[in-house]
Amino acid sequence: MREAVTKQWLKEKSKEMQLPFAELLKGILLEDLLYKILCEDRAVQFVLETDAMIGEEAYRKGVDLPIRLLFRSKMEIAETSLQEKLLAEGEFEWELSEAIAGEDGSRRFVATGHVEDMRVPLILQLESKGEHPIYMDLRSYRGLIHKDTLDYRVCAPELELADCICRILSHLELISGMDYYDHAYQIIDRNAVDGRRVVEELHRIWTAPKTVSLVHTVSGYAHYTYMKKRWISYCKNQEKNTGIHRQEIPWDELVNKLCTFMEPIYESFCKDEIFIGDWMPELGRFM
Repeated sequence: MREAVTKQWLKEKSKEMQLPFAELLKGILLEDLLYKILCEDRAVQFVLETDAMIGEEAYRKGVDLPIRLLFRSKMEIAETSLQEKLLAEGEFEWELSEAIAGEDGSRRFVATGHVEDMRVPLILQLESKGEHPIYMDLRSYRGLIHKDTLDYRVCAPELELADCICRILSHLELISGMDYYDHAYQIIDRNAVDGRRVVEELHRIWTAPKTVSLVHTVSGYAHYTYMKKRWISYCKNQEKNTGIHRQEIPWDELVNKLCTFMEPIYESFCKDEIFIGDWMPELGRFM
């Protein structure tokens, strides 16, 4: 049985691992939080948007990202589940702040973990996907101090993007819903994306004829009144249905950014080439 986590234990472990004390402390509390809230639950299934902040390498680099949790149940059910799991008795004491509503309908919390007189705040964000499917990978992780393996679900943005691209390009102006544009934009606006995996997934799901000019057709929608009106109507309905005001993304900006992403991806797909490149959201292009 291992020793209890104390300030002295952390100092010794930090020296042994050659890991900064503050990052070790934060990593241990982050893992404790995830072990608590990602356990199986019939009421709500949480999916991490990214796991880039987990693991010894991430701690060494000082990766500091909010913990975004996606789910398909109602927000009230997810909030209750989060509170019950996090505040349940365990090795470390936790506090959870009041929720702050985001413009996109999400809820943000500050979860503060305690080790002796030390406090570490971690940002948690809940985001309901409603009826929209969540594309995910199943992964496992062995924590720094936990003897049990953590099995968890993490978003696979490449799979969802491929699905959105397939629908946008194969249905053009006859697409059933503007949510595919919305979800695709949200993904590339805040996620690094493996372009090669998107192309591989397109090869798996694409059934329509390959036509290289499709992206050019969609790029013309930036100034197409019919599609712009559909987008504005979609945004208004989203606000009406959720009761939450969300800043509307200009239609031309959305189309231009999506086409910047789709053009090299779709061209590589049509030519049966291996795509090499990662999408960098902060740059708005592939590297």
